[in-house]
Amino acid sequence: MTSPGVIHDHLEALRSGDASDPDHSYNLQNYIVEDWMEATGLSRRQICDVVAAWLVFGFAAGRLTFEFADMLANDLNFIASAAAAAGTAQITDFHTPLSWETYLAFDAGEFTFDADFDPVEGNTRPLVAAILQKIEALVEYPAALAGLTLWEPAATS
Repeated sequence: MTSPGVIHDHLEALRSGDASDPDHSYNLQNYIVEDWMEATGLSRRQICDVVAAWLVFGFAAGRLTFEFADMLANDLNFIASAAAAAGTAQITDFHTPLSWETYLAFDAGEFTFDADFDPVEGNTRPLVAAILQKIEALVEYPAALAGLTLWEPAATS
């Protein structure tokens, strides 16, 4: 199995305890990423690309709920910054272009000041669609895209 495949399998296991289920709170923790780094030989930045790609493809395909994808995107932000050198001024210094845009896309769906506006449909979905259109330019680790498709059968999450 490929390195991204190992990570995808673990993400699928996390998905089985979706954030919309109050009895489950499965987050992506730094120790998990460190285990992945050791098991796969991938860098933190490469893993950020793998997770970000899985999130945008899964959300666009309808396999991931917004709540779950947003939770992991927030976790991804912490994961990306976990090994940042003290005094790092720019958050984008430790995100990949793909992981940063993915984080921002889900962050944009978290709130609105207009009760008649759905920020997930109005902000996150168009941003995810834009990411997918330019994903090859955003990804630093092209193998992160291995095995991902928009045409996967929908699954409950």
